[in-house]
Amino acid sequence: MLKILRKKFSERMSHFKGPSNIRLLNQTISEVFYQTAKRQPSSEALVSVHQRKRFTWEEANLKSDLLAKSLLGLKLEPESKIGIFAPNCYEWFLLQYAIAKAGMILVNINPGYQQNDLKFCLNKVKVNALIMPSSLKSSNYLHLMREISPDLYQKPQDPSNLKLQELKHLKQIVLLHNSASGEHEDSSQYFKSIKENNLLSYDQLSEEFALKCSDKDLKQRQDYIKPHHPANIQFTSGTTGLPKGALLSHFNILNNGYLVGSNLEYTEKDRVLITVPMYHCFGTVLGTLAAVSNGSTSIYSSAIFDSKKVLEVVENEKASSLYGVPTMFLDILKNQDIMKKNVSSLRTGIVAGSLCPKPVFQRIIDELGLTNLVNCYGMTELSPVTHYTKMNDSIELKTSTVGCNIPHTESKIVNFDGQVVPVGTQGEICTRGHGVMLGYYEDELNTKNCMDTDGYMKTGDLGVMNKEGFLTIVGRIKDVIIRGGENIAPIEIESFLLTNPEIEDVACFAVKDEKFGDEICVWVKRKTGSKICKKEIVKFCKGKLAHFKIPRYVRFVDHFPLTVTGKVQKYIMRDVSNKIIEDKSENMEL
Repeated sequence: MLKILRKKFSERMSHFKGPSNIRLLNQTISEVFYQTAKRQPSSEALVSVHQRKRFTWEEANLKSDLLAKSLLGLKLEPESKIGIFAPNCYEWFLLQYAIAKAGMILVNINPGYQQNDLKFCLNKVKVNALIMPSSLKSSNYLHLMREISPDLYQKPQDPSNLKLQELKHLKQIVLLHNSASGEHEDSSQYFKSIKENNLLSYDQLSEEFALKCSDKDLKQRQDYIKPHHPANIQFTSGTTGLPKGALLSHFNILNNGYLVGSNLEYTEKDRVLITVPMYHCFGTVLGTLAAVSNGSTSIYSSAIFDSKKVLEVVENEKASSLYGVPTMFLDILKNQDIMKKNVSSLRTGIVAGSLCPKPVFQRIIDELGLTNLVNCYGMTELSPVTHYTKMNDSIELKTSTVGCNIPHTESKIVNFDGQVVPVGTQGEICTRGHGVMLGYYEDELNTKNCMDTDGYMKTGDLGVMNKEGFLTIVGRIKDVIIRGGENIAPIEIESFLLTNPEIEDVACFAVKDEKFGDEICVWVKRKTGSKICKKEIVKFCKGKLAHFKIPRYVRFVDHFPLTVTGKVQKYIMRDVSNKIIEDKSENMEL
């Protein structure tokens, strides 16, 4: 009996803490920005290659101050929500810090959103001002806004104080120059759009309205801001379907970016090429906040990811760090085989979104010179990173695990009863620490449901820890599709497709895909007499769902596999679909 007890108490449990030797920043985002600008005023803060714009820290500080005063000049109160609906551009960078300086909340909006997504998100978190270009690729943003709220374009409307029936909280829309989308600048068309559509121009924002606020007014606002005040809302999809707005504080995201940048050993000499989108925490936190808090330069190669431009910019701008998800790195490697660019300046970077296979990871090291590449794991609600590998970890650990807890975080693996399990045992990953969100915006129920009584965030992911605390992700409890780093809720797609009068029922789930990790598959039951086909389903989705939410595979069936209690058995559908795709025994591809 004594031996059994000794074995029980000596057994290592799946509960680990990150180090606490690095001091957290008990500051606001604006305080850290000012410190960096004061320390190295003549160093480059930002390079936006596709817009041919460069800013030193002194210039970026002055311009973001001007924008912050403009927001106050619009009579926006503390903690007003400012939405940025745009691709990567220099305006994104300046506005991110202007909004923080003004004590307001940045709302990141995916530029791929279409009508349904955009309207829901603007209303869900009560966005007060929206900043956007007129279009991006095939999406006409002006048309989208007209579809959502036709009264926007009905005069008289005061562009500095809109009163919209469908968007009751939205008071201003600011139009960015076309260069923000990587398009040719047409000034006459730009100002015509401003005049015809009752919008404010970016120039007005940074000039006219800035005059309505003094330096003293801005200083008073900044004295009000505290580190634990909200700074950012990022949308995340979950099992409930519609996106939830994770409310994150200055303390949350500033420290997460700082710690990730410290792990990469960033200094003022580093030049960080941010190829990932700024609407995502990968770009906002691990990108610019990691750079700003460590004094490094941020670089945008293009409005949206373009692997050829990435390689050109690495060579021309001497980038030292490169970000991406595995599919992005595969595309970069493919073009490097052809272009043979000089990438000798690269030393480190992050691959995240999904685990990178060892052969691909090795190619990134060998062909791009990223000998200090690391991977990260986390979730938006955790600001986002909770685990990372270190630069000197072995390639085996970097490709089979997501590393250990970052500083000032604590994680455990629990069973379905909430009890911590021994190392080597599978269970749900739960984490607490500096990055835990303030909560889902005005959603107490979902906030309560995702937290345990000890303050741990329940991730919904299944994992296993080894005795050193390295974490391996083995699956997901939540039925979320992760396609190329984008989180997609199946129930959202199901609910939308059920609005089609020819569809009786639909089930959506993930199938395997070499490029994106997950791909979207739906099984559809037609209504009696319906002959709706795959192409018609795609047509029905276009313009209403973001392009990455449109199903790749469709299978028409007469019934779904069900349990004895009538619940749909998606795991059976997934297995059948993966087999069909692998064997090509049936045409499900659109």
